[in-house]
Amino acid sequence: MVSLLADLGIVCSRCQRLNQAAAQACVDCGQALTAVYRDAPTVPAMSIPGAQPAPAQPLAPPPPRPAVVAAQPPPPPPRPPTQGAQPIAPPPPAPKPSASPVAKPPPPPPRPAGPFGAAMPPGPVPPVPQAPVAARPPPPPPPRPMGSAPAAPPAAWVTQPAAAPSAPRPTPAPAARPPSQPIAEQPTPPPSAPLPPAEATTLPHHGSPPHAAAPAAAEKARPGEKAKVVVVRGTMPGSAFRLGSAPVGAGSSKGVMLFPEDPYLSPLHATFHFKDGKLFVRDEGGASGTFVRIRGPEILTSGGQFALGDHLVRFIGPLVPPATSGAVPYGAPVPPGALFSLEELFEGGRPGRACTRPGPVLAVGRAGCDLTFATDGLIQPRHCEVVVDAMGAILRDLSTPDGTYVRMAPGSERSLAPGDMVRFGVQVLRIDAG
Repeated sequence: MVSLLADLGIVCSRCQRLNQAAAQACVDCGQALTAVYRDAPTVPAMSIPGAQPAPAQPLAPPPPRPAVVAAQPPPPPPRPPTQGAQPIAPPPPAPKPSASPVAKPPPPPPRPAGPFGAAMPPGPVPPVPQAPVAARPPPPPPPRPMGSAPAAPPAAWVTQPAAAPSAPRPTPAPAARPPSQPIAEQPTPPPSAPLPPAEATTLPHHGSPPHAAAPAAAEKARPGEKAKVVVVRGTMPGSAFRLGSAPVGAGSSKGVMLFPEDPYLSPLHATFHFKDGKLFVRDEGGASGTFVRIRGPEILTSGGQFALGDHLVRFIGPLVPPATSGAVPYGAPVPPGALFSLEELFEGGRPGRACTRPGPVLAVGRAGCDLTFATDGLIQPRHCEVVVDAMGAILRDLSTPDGTYVRMAPGSERSLAPGDMVRFGVQVLRIDAG
């Protein structure tokens, strides 16, 4: 085993070069080699019982091997000199290491790092120029107490001799004032009368006459004069219109609230306007009229009209028997007392069904009433009733969801509040707060 390792040679631990077994230093780098296998102890052979030991054979030294020298690349050809440049001589070839051990040169001392950790160039480190430091001004003197004399400045602060104080200027004497006269006591003015109200006060106006838009701006600034009209049922359900201080007309072709597809409306059918902070609706005299939902008992006069669902009813009463001379025309017996009538009206004002009876109550609804409209889904079984007596007739709604509407007299006005309903043509409108 030792002979085999000795024949292989020794590998340099520095440059990994394979050297001869008998070499003392590396052929390439000159590193001293240690013959680890030269002085290795001999491993005793295994003893076999009954066997004769073989005579020891002397180990012959291995034949010398030629040294392996790495081929050196040929030096590059010299570069032709450029214009104005000196030719560069090729570097001398590096000496080949000898077989004797060469001492390793000591490593150069570490140099300080340059910017961002890069290596500094060789040579002495140039000194860093120091910026001139400006002289700091002397600290201000401490505050002195009031009434004390100012302290003299330190000697270090005085750079020039103090100038001689100038002579004080003479102060001119104040001019003599005339003797003051005694002030006469003013009499106390009598209490002034209260001012008249702002409406009665007239202020003089300079320049151009007051602008006409000022009252309009004042009207727009009045609180509470805002409302909204919402179309609940009709040709434009869900539409909304804002109401302000200015009047808003409604009709088929005039005003702001236009319903051109409604054949029952006049060009200007009704007008909404504010008066004294309250909203009013005015009927403009259209053929179909303007209706308002009643909030409680409503007085009816003979010929008065009211609407429920899609039907229009006219109240007539009391009926006066016709004057006759001679024979009485034949007919049903006349009940005793005053007679009253409820009459249905069709399109164009033509009369339809009617109910005539003495009273005191005439009921209208969808079933079991004096005047019945069985096919109208907007009418309740007992929708409203007319109570009659010797003093007149009163219309009452029986708390129905769709309500009962009474017709306004042509050209009249009626106040409205949030939640009230107005009806003209096929349009049903609701008043909301603005």
